[in-house]
Amino acid sequence: MADEALDRDLDQMTGSPALAKQIKQSLHRLADGAGGPRLAEVARDVLDGRMALRDLGKSAAYGDYFTDAIAGFQRWQAGLTPEQREQYLNEARSHLNDGA
Repeated sequence: MADEALDRDLDQMTGSPALAKQIKQSLHRLADGAGGPRLAEVARDVLDGRMALRDLGKSAAYGDYFTDAIAGFQRWQAGLTPEQREQYLNEARSHLNDGA
């Protein structure tokens, strides 16, 4: 049941079956510890249906963590050259197209 609800939410949020599939695979990698223990806990909560993906940003327990992570990503992205940014975008598009 939790799996069906997550699939439905991902389909609605992304509008792309390939992107939804990649996000779900990423959640499984995170649940296995790829992003550390705190993200593993979050991913397991989402995968097990204890928390809706849409509610993560509103969670008092996780909101600050995601705000910090987004800020770190923005700093990394700001340091990229336009060529690097384009290369990463092309790689992401290719990866999503391969997964479709």
